[in-house]
Amino acid sequence: VYRMLERVLAPYAGVAEAHYALATAAFHAGDRVSALMEIRKAAALRPDWEVAALFESQLVARESPAAAIDILERFVAANPKSREVRLQLARTLVGEKRYGDARKQFDLLLADDPDSPELLYPVAVLALQENDAATAEPLLRKLLVRGEASERSLAAYYLGKIADDRDDRAEALALYRQVATGEHYVPSQVRVANLMVAGGVGVDEARAYLQQAALRYPPGQVQFLVAEAHLLRDAGRSAEALALFDKVVAQQPDQPDVLYDAALLAEKLGRLDVAEAKLRRVIELRPDSAHAYNALGYTLADRGIRLDEARALIVRAVELAPDDPFIMDSMGWVLYRLGDLEGALRQLQKAYSIRADAEIGAHLGEVLWMLDRRDEARKVWQEADRRFPGNDVLKAVREKFLR
Repeated sequence: VYRMLERVLAPYAGVAEAHYALATAAFHAGDRVSALMEIRKAAALRPDWEVAALFESQLVARESPAAAIDILERFVAANPKSREVRLQLARTLVGEKRYGDARKQFDLLLADDPDSPELLYPVAVLALQENDAATAEPLLRKLLVRGEASERSLAAYYLGKIADDRDDRAEALALYRQVATGEHYVPSQVRVANLMVAGGVGVDEARAYLQQAALRYPPGQVQFLVAEAHLLRDAGRSAEALALFDKVVAQQPDQPDVLYDAALLAEKLGRLDVAEAKLRRVIELRPDSAHAYNALGYTLADRGIRLDEARALIVRAVELAPDDPFIMDSMGWVLYRLGDLEGALRQLQKAYSIRADAEIGAHLGEVLWMLDRRDEARKVWQEADRRFPGNDVLKAVREKFLR
């Protein structure tokens, strides 16, 4: 076809459309060099032709996104009213993660067409990426009214997040419930269930809501089961939560996140063999999972068993995530169990300076106590207790040493 068109169009060398036809044929024939040459001839003949600018930018984009952006920028500079080229420029800038530059282009487009759903959503999302909810919210509310069904769901989801961030539970609930389709359906309905519980609704009622959501969207069934398990876990119903996690694992046996959550619950219930088996499977599936190595190592260390193995596991976790304060805490704890109080103290002080967590504070205080630095231990425990009143780990360690 390309060779035929070369012959047919030979008399029309001064016509831009002829060169566009040749560029298209060359492209489909796999001759990118000829395609680029022909489209540049078309652009030279018709400098204000959007089609030529868009095709040229597409031809160079794969090898050089920066060159594609340059073509589009030069065109809109010469033709500021060119909507299609400016829109492509904005999208290309987003693809290159130049969000601020992209938003400037979208803002110009929106100024000329303030009610276009095609523009309302990207401008709103770019504003949210810049933490500019004041700009995003009115745009999303327009989209909620004017958009197609999928666009209305997107708008409802992001408006729900905005309401959520300002702790407007009733508004967030109403908006999340309006998400009826798309990738945000599952997370929005899961958030509804969590907000229901936070507002005083019973866990079982929230679970029933999730079960109805799963019936409306069968592909999300596993995710909804996991969400139910999290509700049960957070309510202290650990055995029921573990049973649900096991149900998920039966359906999808190689889900590392589910296995990890189930392992932590099994450990809490004293089922060490189950916890260990699940954590070792996580390590098989994700050899770079620092938290799986850490969880298994800490589980052994906390029980004072297989301490050399526990230390080796935590050392591996440190290698994978050297700056994680919870892994530092585990290293401090296993060193304490091994009798290296000074080494334990260094690790725990470093961890606590990064993250003043209740459990890290409990461990740090215990090591200080065992080093006969009891005033310092009391001070750490008191400070942690002020920050985390009622924490079970803190309560246990204080009862152990201060009774």
